[in-house]
Amino acid sequence: MRKMPMIWGDGAGNGRAPCVACGREMRVARWAVHVIDGGSNVLHPDDESEYQPDAGEMGFHFIGPECRKKFGEFAVDGSK
Repeated sequence: MRKMPMIWGDGAGNGRAPCVACGREMRVARWAVHVIDGGSNVLHPDDESEYQPDAGEMGFHFIGPECRKKFGEFAVDGSK
């Protein structure tokens, strides 16, 4: 399974949903990453079928458009 380290932000925001990676406010929550391993990694979308959820499963979290660039192909369109 392909994984990459998760980047957590400080959780700052101005009332709207903050990006979990940088804390900036998002106008629209569109991009998401699947956080696993207790929050330390992100799972590649193509490897979802191989993943067996365990105690470290944290689900999908929204990221902003700038952080979507950092996560690249690990980000999925969460608006669908």
